[in-house]
Formats: sequence, C-alpha cells, structure tokens
Amino acid sequence: MKAASLALCLSAIITSASSADYVDYFEDFWMAGAMTASFAPGSITGESIVGITLEVTRDDVDSVASDFAVYIATDPLQPGGLFQLGGWHSLGALDWQTTTGNDWLIAGVEFATPISLDGTGLGVWIGCTGGEGQAYWGSVTLHTVAVPAPGAIALLGLAGLVGRRRRA
Repeated sequence: MKAASLALCLSAIITSASSADYVDYFEDFWMAGAMTASFAPGSITGESIVGITLEVTRDDVDSVASDFAVYIATDPLQPGGLFQLGGWHSLGALDWQTTTGNDWLIAGVEFATPISLDGTGLGVWIGCTGGEGQAYWGSVTLHTVAVPAPGAIALLGLAGLVGRRRRA
C-alpha cells in the first residue's frame, strides 16, 4: 500500500510540472492599427502562460520592429487588457513592456504569476498598434505549464491522509 501511495503522489507531482511551448509563426504580416488572434480565446486550455518570447523582423523603411505588439485581452485593441509586449501605442494594459528594435527584435518576458486563459475569455493577439501599414516576419512563443486537474490534487491529498493515518 505504501508503494501505491508513493506512486500516486509522484504521478500527481509529475503531471503538475509538465510544460509546453505554443508557437505562432507569421510572414509578410501586414497590420495597420489593428490586431488579429494569435491564440484565440479558448484555444489553450488546462495550461497557464508563464512567459512570452517575441521575434520580429520588419520590411518597411517607415516602421520599426518595436511597433509590433503582443496583447493579452478579451478583445483586440480594447483598452485595459491584461498584458502588452511592444507596440507603438499603449493599449492601456495593466502591464506594458516596451521593446526596442529597428530592423529586428527579440524580446521576452517571464510572469511572476502565471496567466490562465481557461474560462477567462482572454486571447493572445498580435499586430501593430500604429497607424501605418508594415510588413513583419517572425514568431510568438507562449511558454506554458500545465494546471493540475482538481482530481490530481484531490488524489494527492487523499494519499497524504492515508499515509498519515497508517502512521498514527
């Protein structure tokens, strides 16, 4: 019984520690003062975002790579989203991380508190917050960790109770 309890605890811990990267590649991407869904609301479930990496190259002499933005909100260009990485204009996000880069940029951020997209209506949007049309190439990578299922946490607690009861 002891070995079964230990195996159950270990499997719950291993399940809760798994992670994945979701990558959205874009090329010849034209946006002027607009955004599109990179990861639409509801497209990533059971995981929380712990970081974002943005790689961008531009192809227009009138723009810079740092005009490109990643925005986490319920609606693109809706003021007051949760997070914004880059962009010429602030969209009023609670947290705005500016970027610098003329012809290209690589920017990354790690969140102290993971962002869950489950049931929140939040999506990850990409585009240009400026008014001029620009052509961009690059990728957006979401670094995520699995959110343990309530059943796995309950089993972990049950295993602890059983182990404690046997020792008493």
